[in-house]
Amino acid sequence: MNRLASIVMLIAAFGLVYTAHAQDENNFYDEFQKYAEDKLDEVAKPIVQAFSAGVNSGMYYTAKTHSTLGFDIGIRTMMVFIPDGESAILDSADVSLFPVPVIQASVGLLMDIDLTVRGFAIKFDDETISLYGAGLKKNLKPFIPVPQFPSLSAALSYHQFKAGDILKSSHFSMSVLASKSFIFVTPYIGVAYD
Repeated sequence: MNRLASIVMLIAAFGLVYTAHAQDENNFYDEFQKYAEDKLDEVAKPIVQAFSAGVNSGMYYTAKTHSTLGFDIGIRTMMVFIPDGESAILDSADVSLFPVPVIQASVGLLMDIDLTVRGFAIKFDDETISLYGAGLKKNLKPFIPVPQFPSLSAALSYHQFKAGDILKSSHFSMSVLASKSFIFVTPYIGVAYD
């Protein structure tokens, strides 16, 4: 991916040098900087959006909270589907699915609140790629005195991703969740701002 981006930038630079021959140096520099920023945004934005969506998703599968000190632990893999045409680099790499696996644990606290932590760390050569996050979910159903009302909760989460000294990103999410348990299944729905 880096090689393709470098080639695109090099070709663009030569094109700008040729067309800017008659222009003064300041104008050329401004044009080149604007072009580079536009291309970086075009290339990086879909990758950042896909990764952020993957990192923030999969935190919850129900609006219910655990009883005090009730817990669960497991492995989650969030999958982000990337539509065609969103990024030239992702399209050329034929990337349509972006998986983000994590180990996750949740525990029930007092006042119908769950604490969830998740993360992973992988070492490649001398560099470590890691993702760590935490979230709080508050059950709002006790504030709604309606019998048979679905479970309703609000949640906040924060994640930090790091790839050696090359990349560091932070991700924040706020969500509202609703779920209803039936005999063998608990459908749920959520709306989030990442």
